[in-house]
Amino acid sequence: MKIIYYSQSDDFIAKLVACFYLKKSNINLSIEKVIEVSFIKQVFERGISSKGLIFLGKDKYNHDVLALDCQKQGEIIKRMLYGVKRVFQLEEKILFINTDKCINKSIKIGRFLSDIGLNSIGCFFIKRGIEKSYKDIIKLLNYTTKKVDS
Repeated sequence: MKIIYYSQSDDFIAKLVACFYLKKSNINLSIEKVIEVSFIKQVFERGISSKGLIFLGKDKYNHDVLALDCQKQGEIIKRMLYGVKRVFQLEEKILFINTDKCINKSIKIGRFLSDIGLNSIGCFFIKRGIEKSYKDIIKLLNYTTKKVDS
């Protein structure tokens, strides 16, 4: 199975939630662990500036976890990937997870500040944004886990 996290408006949040899923599938996830600066920096190091479909790792079930930079083209890209799967008669399941619900103003400000080189201030705002979106992120992770387990 391929688990693909995507966002219509900000590819960073898709990468962030995908990394949370990878971390949660291997250990218990607490808010303290989520907002560690070292964890946020790890997400940045995993191809924050990369575009396209980015492989982030494998979960405990050995499923590939990916993040997709789709810039307002999410539905088109999903249909294309399903079409490729159908044309080549691929058996592997694809699970798409939309992370747009997890985006808030603090994360957007943090992303902007990081993009212009103010990483420490950007990380501060991203941490605040994660705290505000924590419940939505956990709901999304639980939904993913439920889908993967079924």
